Amino acid sequence: MKSSEVEIVVMNRDMIEKYEEEKDHIVISIHDPYDTPAKMPKNESRLDTLHLKFHDWDDQAKFKLQHEFSNSPTAKKMVFVSKADARKIVKFVRFYDGTVDKIICQCDAGISRSSAVAAALAHCLGEDDEVFFKRYIPNRRVYRLILDEWYKGEEAWDALHR
Repeated sequence: MKSSEVEIVVMNRDMIEKYEEEKDHIVISIHDPYDTPAKMPKNESRLDTLHLKFHDWDDQAKFKLQHEFSNSPTAKKMVFVSKADARKIVKFVRFYDGTVDKIICQCDAGISRSSAVAAALAHCLGEDDEVFFKRYIPNRRVYRLILDEWYKGEEAWDALHR
């Protein structure tokens, strides 16, 4: 996928349920585990949708829940983004390499989870991720897990993290 050819956008649930798109695109749709996914209109230009379910919690919240509130019923029901989720995102995007003009990243509010996915993908595709950090509040755990998965085994990434 050539970054100059791919537009990466963030949408919330309301936006994705009304969107119309003529460009060939894929959607990464994230929702809370106990909610239903967004209902997207039929669109011939949408090549595929990856549905993921996890709550919008970062590492700090996860640590706090696991250590301070470990016996809480709420803590036991929390679903955190995982390496497996990041792996699915990376495989999904790489599968459509060169075939899409747009990647739509969507979550319920369109503020944290989807913007983290968008920022990470922009970074990985050689685009500027700063725009997503200026406009949204990307979930740092989601962002980091995608970067880790994308650059897995690459010498440059390993050298950067020494």
